[in-house]
Amino acid sequence: MKPEDLLALIGETSVEMVADAEQETHRGPRQWIRRSAVLAACLLLVVGIAGLRLSQAWPEAEAPAADGGGVGHAAGSVFMSYAGPILPLSLLDRNDDLTAARSLTMDFADGEVSAGTEEVWGNNGNGIQVLDTYTLTNSSARAQTVTAVYPFSGNLQMTQWPNVSVNGTVVDWELRIGGYSGGFRGAGDTQSSSLNLDRIVSWEGYECLLRDGSYAAEAFTEPDLPEQPVTVYVLSELSDGGSGLSAATMCMTIDYDREKTAILTRGFNGAGIQEGTGAEYRCCFIRDGLRSADLEKQYLIVLGEDLQDWSLQGYKDGGCQPGEELESASGVVTRIETTLAEVLEEISRDRFDAISGNSFDGDRNRYLHNSISFDQYFGAILRFFNAYGPGGTDPKQRYADGRLDELLTEAAFLDRILYLTFELTISAGDDVQVQIHQHKAASFDFHCSGSENIGVEGYDLVPTLGSNLTFTEQTASLANFGQIEIVGQNFGFDPAAGTTTVPLDPAIPHYWLEVRKKISS
Repeated sequence: MKPEDLLALIGETSVEMVADAEQETHRGPRQWIRRSAVLAACLLLVVGIAGLRLSQAWPEAEAPAADGGGVGHAAGSVFMSYAGPILPLSLLDRNDDLTAARSLTMDFADGEVSAGTEEVWGNNGNGIQVLDTYTLTNSSARAQTVTAVYPFSGNLQMTQWPNVSVNGTVVDWELRIGGYSGGFRGAGDTQSSSLNLDRIVSWEGYECLLRDGSYAAEAFTEPDLPEQPVTVYVLSELSDGGSGLSAATMCMTIDYDREKTAILTRGFNGAGIQEGTGAEYRCCFIRDGLRSADLEKQYLIVLGEDLQDWSLQGYKDGGCQPGEELESASGVVTRIETTLAEVLEEISRDRFDAISGNSFDGDRNRYLHNSISFDQYFGAILRFFNAYGPGGTDPKQRYADGRLDELLTEAAFLDRILYLTFELTISAGDDVQVQIHQHKAASFDFHCSGSENIGVEGYDLVPTLGSNLTFTEQTASLANFGQIEIVGQNFGFDPAAGTTTVPLDPAIPHYWLEVRKKISS
């Protein structure tokens, strides 16, 4: 469409500039991204996600056995908010010359809750401090250099990250990011659709996730970079002309062959069909001064055959119906020919710049932790898009409308397993001590739920799940436990009898502990 054709279509609407810029961008390949072949320009992108297992690195877990006996509930509670188990150390590549002894301490130092106060311990999953200690012994006649891998459940907006030390010295680590750990479901109890998120609610979900090693292996491969050619229409400098209307809207009507074209968008608030005209449209609010920093531009991404026709018009509200035109609305439209990879990178950069480097303020949908780099964030988006986006290997109805806004946000805040990696060198016949100190969030029931578990926090661990280390022994201990009472467990702790350190049996796949804070009089 030529600029003069556009002006003829929109009549009196004040569109100050329309730029028809056909650009080609040539960039060198990223070292960490494996570029895929260019796909034909038709319909939707289909890209694969690597599911290769690292050689001997991530062994299949054995089928879960029955939990050991203990105090309280037979197998632990199913909490409304599940924080995931404490996972064991592993190696990037299996090494049979090394053995490991593990001792884990759960520290409950937290102060008491006074009787009659509003505070309910566990209401927000306050959590505890965990010291996870490993002594790795090299039984061979030569030095061994290995890459250690420590997994933990969380997301890219966690405020407290583990500290790692080797023989008492804090060491740097590199981060590998696993994919979304949950699934999708329909409304209520139905599984017939994939409109809603379905997070893991018990340790068995992690057992299923990690049992065959493919999840961990995927985290250590790089996502494909989609090189499909696309045409992108970028809307910028949108204004309502000072109308003061709270719902002033810019509407882009589009005409295309649905058999040959698919549409993705970023920054559009709505879509629909105009009454009378039957025209399909995408729209966004344009009230001056109320736009987010990363939504200064709107993107309409055309996969396959280009639009047959399009027009731009301002409206007084989000209905975008004839008779409600807002003639003072204005904006700029730029047409670009590029690749899907390039436009995904651009919109991901905009989002990253808006949510990174800020102090966490409780809005988990807004800020990334400042240790996450753009490449790591973009990699998480690619992995999520390649799997669940339109045309992905396992597309979900949640993203079928082509709006990338939810995908950009959810790729960051959804639960996953994160992997800290660091190198260890162990001399012949010697050993090293590795300590991981982390804050562990609790599993809990919401205070307003009326549950009998209000005020109860749950903690659990798996001795061997996902690990390729050979363990000679494992123990678990309580510290600063005078503030708590044990509601249920299968560890075998008995503080009253002086039993605060217990051995862990690797034949028991899952250990759990539920506690309640003592109330002081």
